[in-house]
Amino acid sequence: MLSAAGAAVIVLALASSFFPVHASFKGERSYNCGSPFHRYRSPKALKTQWARDTLIIVNAYPITAVTHKTPLVVCRDKVQFRLTVTKVVIVLAVLVIAASIGIYWHLFGFIYDPHV
Repeated sequence: MLSAAGAAVIVLALASSFFPVHASFKGERSYNCGSPFHRYRSPKALKTQWARDTLIIVNAYPITAVTHKTPLVVCRDKVQFRLTVTKVVIVLAVLVIAASIGIYWHLFGFIYDPHV
């Protein structure tokens, strides 16, 4: 039962890394920062997009350059935070699976056969 719960948590954590992270900036209410999975696969492409959009936002709203609330700064932190949370949850779920296997092995032996 614990192993199944651990596996379900791993699947949910991996699925959450496919959903995009959003941030708010002056002139941009809901900026799509991209998904943590995309950041994991190609960090340079996502950083290039953030830099390009940062230039557009800073040119339109110069005060954002002073406050550092631009996609290049905010998105990096938000996406990295979600990626870190996903990794921590997966590690904890793997530990739960390992503990459940250890408990089962301790109680019943590796292969439980009531006829032996």
